[in-house]
Amino acid sequence: MSLTLHFRPDWPFAGGLVIEAMARDGRYRSQFETGTSNGGLTAPRVGVPAPGAARARPDVVLLPGQRVRADVEAVVLDPCHADSPVAHAAARLGCAVEHHPGYRVVTADLDAGFRGPEPVVLARSLGTVLTPGVVAAAARSGEHDPQTVKYVWHLLARFGRGWSAVVKANPER
Repeated sequence: MSLTLHFRPDWPFAGGLVIEAMARDGRYRSQFETGTSNGGLTAPRVGVPAPGAARARPDVVLLPGQRVRADVEAVVLDPCHADSPVAHAAARLGCAVEHHPGYRVVTADLDAGFRGPEPVVLARSLGTVLTPGVVAAAARSGEHDPQTVKYVWHLLARFGRGWSAVVKANPER
């Protein structure tokens, strides 16, 4: 059985990057450990109640202690990470390193109706083109509201897929 886990390799964690911690410690880091969720971190984990949780359905924490070298077939990175500290850390994981088609969006084309005007303003202040590396640099800087940076990531993920035919065919997603 194949399983895909999505994570932000270049977001800050433990004084470095998420992927550097994974390479150093040889294990997967869940969103609850890194604090880099695409959604809220207030939802309960399976079997762990969270008072005031924002969601009725619990988030499932998959394989929180997976050992990277033994359990991972490949790490698939955005092409913006080619020949970067992220790629160098990924190479230390002991598995194949591959690249997907990439996320990239022209900030002038972003729709403020998707996550509101604040993330669009921030995205445009970061540059004319957004990539995961640009958004991660904003997250690492500590200069921006973390929730707004997360919404900038949502804009990039929604409108910046390299395989945009999927997004256009399914506009509700």
